[in-house]
Amino acid sequence: MIREKVIFEGRLEAAVHAAQDQIDKFRFDTFLTSLDIDMRVEIIGNKQLWVIYPSPTTEENKIINGYIEINPLSLDPVSKVEIRIVSCREELDILYFQLSQRLQAKFIIPEFPADIINVPWKDLVEQGVIRPRKTDLHEIIYNPPNPDDTEKKYGTDRNLTKTDVRRIVMRVKAYQNNGGTVEGYYTNETNNPQYELETLRAWMKNPDFKSP
Repeated sequence: MIREKVIFEGRLEAAVHAAQDQIDKFRFDTFLTSLDIDMRVEIIGNKQLWVIYPSPTTEENKIINGYIEINPLSLDPVSKVEIRIVSCREELDILYFQLSQRLQAKFIIPEFPADIINVPWKDLVEQGVIRPRKTDLHEIIYNPPNPDDTEKKYGTDRNLTKTDVRRIVMRVKAYQNNGGTVEGYYTNETNNPQYELETLRAWMKNPDFKSP
């Protein structure tokens, strides 16, 4: 199951071609100027998928990073558009957020130099502002996320991922460090818990749920 997080969904005072030009420039600046990356745009319906093909290139091992939809609001060639930007990988959420900021700055404030609000995403990684599981930029781009981060199979209703459980365990440990207990956390800090007390105790003992 592909993760799909909506980063931006809204209307812009822009024609389709003007919005597309900004998107293409952002993609070029991000992927094509300094990184040797086989990044392609594939069209499915009105979705522009940003796809990486690790080597060796096959249809089966492509990585979908996210997608963009541009929908004109009328038949007028300079019609306003609605933009939808979706990230399919958590470690790239900030990249698509930066794209949304560039588009909004460009078309909400006329003549505003949109680039000034964006520190390049790759620089944020190198400076340590973004701290993904991998620190090598090529690894971040080329490698798909761990299925444990998106597969929901924990909890009473099986609606928690491994990452969700790790965050819960971290919160409980912080609660213990302040003199609390596992039972106290479960009783006092959770509303409509998605797991049983004994399940939480088992998670606390399970080394798989230690933060990486």
